[in-house]
Amino acid sequence: AVGLIKIGLRELNRIDGANDFYHVPIQLLASGLERFMKCIICFHYLGTKGEFPARDVFPAGKKGHNLVWLLKKIAMDCFSDSYLSNIPAARDDIAFLRSDRQLREVVHILSDFGESARYYNLNIVLSDNNPGDSPERKWQQLELQIAKEDPGWAKELTDGKGISRTYQRVTSRVTAHCERLVRGLSRLFTIGGLVEEAKRNTSYVKDFLYLRDEDLGTKDYADAKL
Repeated sequence: AVGLIKIGLRELNRIDGANDFYHVPIQLLASGLERFMKCIICFHYLGTKGEFPARDVFPAGKKGHNLVWLLKKIAMDCFSDSYLSNIPAARDDIAFLRSDRQLREVVHILSDFGESARYYNLNIVLSDNNPGDSPERKWQQLELQIAKEDPGWAKELTDGKGISRTYQRVTSRVTAHCERLVRGLSRLFTIGGLVEEAKRNTSYVKDFLYLRDEDLGTKDYADAKL
């Protein structure tokens, strides 16, 4: 799961004016986050029930890929009152998970992709009369929203070097949101009070667990691999 997320961020940061192949980073991030959140839910179930869950703990069919549902379940079940009252970072994490608008859009795009939009083009061929926007198009719309936060964005896009700066700024912002999401979930493995089995797997999440706020969006994932 973590390997897929890191490679997804690597591919996301390769998007620029010459490379607009969004399908790969979206697919990797959707799959990695789904696996990661399901691991957390399984560890929490183990801690409360004494055994890993059966398959029916997750929705059946394509709904099982619903990242919005998975994230809401983690926020509800894993962020306990004692965790939130005793750990300031936990309060920051849950506020971000529940209320950050751009994170919500990222998760919705990735969730839609996992549920059905990964077959968007095939669905059109098979006569889907109302396919909506493609996941790539939705991602580009999100990027445009972020780009417009800079007052000089329009002028920047008329300059060849400016376009590169815009892509770098936007992908850094989206990367930071993904990193902050994974960091908040990774803390559950340590200070969050998941079962001891989860703590024994902390080494897998260390790359995100120890990210400082000032490092978000700046990490180089060029060497990321499974």
